[in-house]
Amino acid sequence: MKKNYDKKHMERSYEPGELVAVWTPIRKIGKCEKLLRKYFSPYRILKKMSSVNYLIEPKDNPGQDPLIVHVSRIKPYYERMDEPIIYEVKDQRLSLPNDIAMGIVCFLDRLV
Repeated sequence: MKKNYDKKHMERSYEPGELVAVWTPIRKIGKCEKLLRKYFSPYRILKKMSSVNYLIEPKDNPGQDPLIVHVSRIKPYYERMDEPIIYEVKDQRLSLPNDIAMGIVCFLDRLV
């Protein structure tokens, strides 16, 4: 079993100052759990407490008490782009989020 775990396991480490999203399970009566938010962000890494625990605080509210979180509950946080990229494809104007638009452009480049 250990061999199978070690094949797919990726060691994660974060530096102080990095932004992360924190997994926090939420259950609300009358709400579908799979549609609720699972990750809350952004949080800033303050300190590495051990090889698997980090001290974090909310980026927007630095006065709030810091939390100690296990590395398995955090993932890197990426800022969203505010303005969508606008492309014109065969006389039609598309307005899509950046990640989708870049995928379409890469796909169209391969066709040409």
